[in-house]
Amino acid sequence: MRRGKVIRKITVSDKPDILAIAARTWEGEDYIPFIIDEWLEDNNSEFVGLWEDGKLVAFGRMKFITPHDIWLEGLRKDPDSGVRGVGKKLTCYFLTLLKKVHDIRSIRFTTYFDNKASIHFNEQLGFRRSQVLSLKNLELKNYPAAMQANEDTYIPALREADAFIRHSRYFRSTLSADNRGLLYKGWIAYPYSITLLEDYFRNDRIICIGDKNDIKGILLADQVNYPDIYWISLLAAENDKLLMRLLELAANSAKTHNNNEIQLVLPQLPDVRKICADFGFKSWETENDYLLYEFPLDKLAVL
Repeated sequence: MRRGKVIRKITVSDKPDILAIAARTWEGEDYIPFIIDEWLEDNNSEFVGLWEDGKLVAFGRMKFITPHDIWLEGLRKDPDSGVRGVGKKLTCYFLTLLKKVHDIRSIRFTTYFDNKASIHFNEQLGFRRSQVLSLKNLELKNYPAAMQANEDTYIPALREADAFIRHSRYFRSTLSADNRGLLYKGWIAYPYSITLLEDYFRNDRIICIGDKNDIKGILLADQVNYPDIYWISLLAAENDKLLMRLLELAANSAKTHNNNEIQLVLPQLPDVRKICADFGFKSWETENDYLLYEFPLDKLAVL
């Protein structure tokens, strides 16, 4: 048995230890069990663990969500290990790997506002808070069954949809430091592109209202790590009434797909937040609870 601290890739044989840590995370409601097989098969990521004296004490993942954009996620620590500093060690491991990669445009992660340990060590490493959003959820158990007709919806042309999205206030409020808009899919922020939009068209995850060649509102939806959650990645319309209509249609769609809950993150748009609150969306604990962090690329060279 290897002694001391060891960082290596997670393998299938490590799955029981991963699941044991996940079972003691977030009161047993961690999403890791839903996606661990996908992560183990993904060759476009680094899924690694940290062992101390032969025992797995922490793990995390670094993924290329585009050829030039890196996402850090899934950082977990065995709450019973008593080992300190494991999150910082894993993050430093990933950043050291990235020193050898050319043409990086972003290194990012998101976290909940009360994850103080993660926020502290990542800020020590140089990560900067770049966006503050509000995570909202709507439980659908009391929402009526999907019965309303959808005569006001249609499938727009890709280019028209792209233009509407890029000019929307919702999209512009997500612009990152490099002037790219972001689409949030659960706890991952994807740089927006027309190629990404094509995925929503292919998977029938776009709701558009208006008349042909005259878009009035668009909602982009996603399936995220929890199978019972319907996730809204973008919510944009010309007025409050149409925003409310998009939420209505999303709730209908979620019920049709047997989802139990809708979630989304809202940027700093007070009127959109009010519409969502009027519809029944709530925060878990407080406003402005969802934080996006970014690593300054000029710091990679001096790590």
